[in-house]
Amino acid sequence: MYKRQAFPNALIPLVTVIGLRLPNLFAGSVIVEQIFHWQGMGTLNISSVLNQDYTVLMGLNMISATLVLIANQLADIAYAIVDPRISYD
Repeated sequence: MYKRQAFPNALIPLVTVIGLRLPNLFAGSVIVEQIFHWQGMGTLNISSVLNQDYTVLMGLNMISATLVLIANQLADIAYAIVDPRISYD
């Protein structure tokens, strides 16, 4: 009985936390790549800082900014799905 009333209200903060933490997962990849010696965007970022390759740094920052925008957009869409009272006109 309470699931129908409490569950949608409890999902709103959860969607907020997940939407804000999603870009942090990509920021934490630098540490994981260094520990396991994987080649990825974190390693590319570190090597471009050390080599002063500003073009690659700008591209990586653009990708990171795009990921933040996508995560925020997905959180907004999830708000509308979870709570039908929220509408975007």
